[in-house]
Amino acid sequence: MNTKKEMKLKNNKSILIIILASLTLILGLIAINKKDEEIIIKNNNNDKILNEYKKNINDIKNNLDYISNSNPENTIKWFKFKYENLNETELGVINMLIFDIRMFYAYAAKDGEYYQYENYLDKFDNIDEISKKDFRNKIEGYNEKNKDYLGSFTKYNDFFLSENNTEFYKLKFLIDPLVLLYKATKDNNINDYEKLLMNEYMKSVYLSNLSLYLRNYYEGLIKSDKE
Repeated sequence: MNTKKEMKLKNNKSILIIILASLTLILGLIAINKKDEEIIIKNNNNDKILNEYKKNINDIKNNLDYISNSNPENTIKWFKFKYENLNETELGVINMLIFDIRMFYAYAAKDGEYYQYENYLDKFDNIDEISKKDFRNKIEGYNEKNKDYLGSFTKYNDFFLSENNTEFYKLKFLIDPLVLLYKATKDNNINDYEKLLMNEYMKSVYLSNLSLYLRNYYEGLIKSDKE
């Protein structure tokens, strides 16, 4: 009798162990799957890139302030290049570049002092991590806007081909990286925060460099007039 009870207890213990082991395995798999579904927003590397991005945005603002005027109605800031004693084609290209840089700032600036459109990076402020589903909801429409914006820089190719102006040739080396970024991302949906952040950061680098070039070019024109 005792033997039967002992066997029954052993069987019950074995079943309990199997149940607990199975439960542990299931919970472990759930935890792994949940971890796989989470996208990390806040970490040291992302924070560092974000800070550099913000610095580039501020540099763009300062450079545009320096080289451009508002429209006569003062309703559009950074409307056109301050120096207008240029041939029509060259001035037209520079004003188009100012417009394209301005549009990036409009979507990138957080302060809303000049422009404020939908800023995708701002949507992740004060969020440490997020599910893939919620992330996709927050960046809905981003891929199309990113493609349209970067694609706008392909229009300058015609100027590089048709004009012998030295300035156009120099500008090509600053615009080509934006065209390459367009080609690299136009067919690939950005579905991860690190990719989103890096994409916006690279834009900020290239456009900050472009705005700095225009600033230096403007200063060179002013200097030439004084000599």
